[in-house]
Amino acid sequence: MKKKILSGILAFAMLFGMAPTVPQTAEAAGPVPEEVVLEKSTQGNPVAGFDEKGELLYAGDPAILVDGDTVYLYVGHDNAQAGSSYTMPRYLCYSTQDLKEWKYEGVTMEMKDVAWADNVSAWASQVIKYKGKYYLLYCAEKPGTGKCVAAAVSDSATGPFRDVGILITPNMTDASAYGRRGSFGWEDIDPTAWIDSESLDGDGTVYMAWGNTNAYMCELDIDGESVKVKDINGDGKISQGDTRRDGDIWYQRHDIPTAEAGNGSGGVDFTEAPYLYRRQDEDGKYFGPYYMFFAMHWREEMGYATTEDLHTNTWSYKGKLMEPTATSDTNHPAVFNFKGRSYFIYHNGSLAGGMGQRRVACIEEMTFNEDGTINYIQETSTGLTGVTSRLLNCEYEPLAHEGFSNTLQDSFYPIMDIGVKADGAAERADMLWEVEQGKADKGNASYVTIEAYNKPGLYLMATKEHGIVLAHDHNGNQAATKDGKTTEADAMTFRTLKEPGGKGVVFESVAYPGWYIVSADGKVSLGQDFSAAEAAFVVARGDITAFSARKTVRTYGVGEKVTDKDIRVLVNYDDGTSKTLTSGFTTNAASLDTSKAGKKTLTVSYTEGGVTKTAGISIQVVAKEAAIGDLDITPAKDLPKKNAAYTVGNLKYKVTKTDGYNTDGSNGTVTVTGLKSSKLTSVKIPDEVAINGYSFKVTAIASKAFQNKSKLKTITVGGNVKSIGKNAVSGIQKKATFRVPSARYKAVKKLLDSKAGFKKTMKIKKIS
Repeated sequence: MKKKILSGILAFAMLFGMAPTVPQTAEAAGPVPEEVVLEKSTQGNPVAGFDEKGELLYAGDPAILVDGDTVYLYVGHDNAQAGSSYTMPRYLCYSTQDLKEWKYEGVTMEMKDVAWADNVSAWASQVIKYKGKYYLLYCAEKPGTGKCVAAAVSDSATGPFRDVGILITPNMTDASAYGRRGSFGWEDIDPTAWIDSESLDGDGTVYMAWGNTNAYMCELDIDGESVKVKDINGDGKISQGDTRRDGDIWYQRHDIPTAEAGNGSGGVDFTEAPYLYRRQDEDGKYFGPYYMFFAMHWREEMGYATTEDLHTNTWSYKGKLMEPTATSDTNHPAVFNFKGRSYFIYHNGSLAGGMGQRRVACIEEMTFNEDGTINYIQETSTGLTGVTSRLLNCEYEPLAHEGFSNTLQDSFYPIMDIGVKADGAAERADMLWEVEQGKADKGNASYVTIEAYNKPGLYLMATKEHGIVLAHDHNGNQAATKDGKTTEADAMTFRTLKEPGGKGVVFESVAYPGWYIVSADGKVSLGQDFSAAEAAFVVARGDITAFSARKTVRTYGVGEKVTDKDIRVLVNYDDGTSKTLTSGFTTNAASLDTSKAGKKTLTVSYTEGGVTKTAGISIQVVAKEAAIGDLDITPAKDLPKKNAAYTVGNLKYKVTKTDGYNTDGSNGTVTVTGLKSSKLTSVKIPDEVAINGYSFKVTAIASKAFQNKSKLKTITVGGNVKSIGKNAVSGIQKKATFRVPSARYKAVKKLLDSKAGFKKTMKIKKIS
């Protein structure tokens, strides 16, 4: 989504891009404030929501086609300007090759070009590729008849698609005989398709499922420009039955326990939006059961069921995957495999002015358990590529919104007044925020808008009562302007100012100039004292678990100035992520005395989240005429020694080589020798690890390192691993997955042999 333009990482190491001094308001106290520019999170969710000009474009009901190295996203254009009626005049397409940058491909089919349909009901669809052509299976309103399922064809994945006729009409389906709701005019919607083919070339049997309240399935006969429902029994007509043996269209049951079944509130029930899917291994071959994802209840949650045979009429319900979104009453899943990983696409109303009839597509990674069940999916503002931060007050307590679950009750929405507090005991997800470019002025770099990570579309908002709440950018149920402006834009935007002490940032309300976010005694509100300690905040990414610094040039002549321009800092966080910095830290380089030969210590300090980390780099000052062999260059005293053992994060290490001089860009190498806990189910082996402030490349996994760790089922192998010892992974989960960087895939695959304990039931997947 182009609310996000360039990738970036938000940290306390802010870019202090100073703007001209801004006069302070009469009410404010203290020194004159100076603007600062924070780095913004510029990617993440949503992944669509714009046109070729970068202007706002609502669209929902996502579907995915993976064609070679390209992922195509298809959506129906939501053009409702006011109120809550669906107005969907066309189908649109986006594409990506990395799941980071999404290109708007334009209109794939205009409903005004479909002779039999009205021109405003481009409801849910799916595109499949079959025998070299692309087929759009879609549903639309036929005046006087109701919703129908139809097909269109194109020679290109991006269209234009040409309608080739109606496949399903309301008089063809009636579930009253199966104890469900009889035909009601819009049960024939939301088609999904699956090509049952091991060859992946699109020549297998094509199954289509669809439905609202009632779900159905059939097979399709596709030949060039012709798409028809398959006459399975060859009697010359299309009939409905309870099973495939009884008719060409057969009813779909989701095996929902009686105790849980029900519509509207409580329990679980099929509502609409089915989506068919099957898993793929690292070679692209399909395996395991078939999955049907679908919307449940109203408001709509996401659930799923499985079957071993698409000819059956019964699916085994497996559970809920996602609660109703915070900003839309409907939802629609699309699930796909790409580059060895699985992804879940859905829609919400998180755009400015968004809601149930003005939606946008979002993405999350989807993970499976060993038994094929799927882990619960949290809708997020960051998706795959955004960056979260914490806002810490002067006592380093994190700001968090009050915890709440999105309910099924319409009366709860739009969400406009959730409390905000400073609470270190809050749920982790409730204290994570995405700091973005300010809504009030996209061109003012000192403006920010702060979105809730786990409630996308909800933002910190200043109120006229001088409070701070979490609220939906709802715009009074009106569409936003093309550049995303709404009635809430100013109240959801804050000007970032340099805290007088120079250690943090102050947030001034754009809607109420001279009023600043303050935090005192756990309460968060607006105050007028810019210089008060309660107005100072630190924007921090996470808790630092390890820190190290490297320097390329470490020997200087007498009188020569020591430079810190070649320093590289490695920061590791408690969430398993890391980042490398070439600026944003401080050193004592300017004060080092090089007038005499000898050893000096260059100190590198970095502050984030109220915590300062320091590392020392050994510098040797020598007489200019000294020979290299005469140099007395020794590393710092705390440099880890060879064969020393350390535990960092979830892994145990042994130092195999030390280099105090940083000659190859690191201070040595280490081998992974074991796990911190035998209860771990997944582990990530980093490229490098920081020990005592020094950086070591992780080059090996020792013999028996993970032997008999029976719960371990996912191992991410770092890019520097060159050897894996005997029985290193024997006795772990027999269906374990090894995730390996693409560039190292072939090399690591050779290392993971039977001697290492690798079994044929295990998998090796490429990661980017």
